[in-house]
Amino acid sequence: MAKEPTNVPNRWALLVGINYYRNDRCLEGAVRDVETVERYLQAGTSRVDVLTLTASTPEAKDSCCPLENEERWPTSANVVAALQRLIRETKPGDWVYIHYSGHGTKTPGTAYPDHNNADEELALVLFENNERGCSYLRGRHLASAMHKMVAKGLIVTLVLDCCFSGSVVRKKEWRGCGIRYTDYKPEIDVGKLQKYEEKVFLSDDNTPRSSQMAKKWLLDPDGYTTLSACGPHAVRMKKHGN
Repeated sequence: MAKEPTNVPNRWALLVGINYYRNDRCLEGAVRDVETVERYLQAGTSRVDVLTLTASTPEAKDSCCPLENEERWPTSANVVAALQRLIRETKPGDWVYIHYSGHGTKTPGTAYPDHNNADEELALVLFENNERGCSYLRGRHLASAMHKMVAKGLIVTLVLDCCFSGSVVRKKEWRGCGIRYTDYKPEIDVGKLQKYEEKVFLSDDNTPRSSQMAKKWLLDPDGYTTLSACGPHAVRMKKHGN
């Protein structure tokens, strides 16, 4: 019997959709969007290793937890663990698709006094089952994970369906469209870097990535494709690398 070729690239996907924010405005279509993407990926002829993390709004008003099982909640621990797995278990030439749909916010660059970059940056607002109700995955951390994947030789596509993902702020309703913008809350950003993020988002010499890499990382990605929402009915695509 002929052996399966070992150089065939594998396909991986990490899908994150968040409708339920305990202490903020909930969304309606984020979970549906990533579930639709999941069905599309699984309907193809090539097998895709898909991990979907979602938080659906509970039906009971007195409930504080999403409908999904805890191991599938889009918490910082689960999202970072999923990024770790992609970096660890993939091989050069594999395809990786990462999709986030949920709230985005803009954090002050001055939260990192050891960096010279004072620019504001995107942060993904993840769900947390605690009194604060959410946590932030900063753009520089996500960019660092992308760079690690690219350095490994992966073919990466990143989709961000949230405000600030294309450096565009949607501060008010436009033609009746809802808002996915949420205010930055400094009390949520206490204690950065988080212990979960340190395992993924520090460079090999155990120091944070330089501000030169972090600055405008989304507008000038290196070696991967980014699709980002830049308006209620618009998509911005950036593709760089060889």
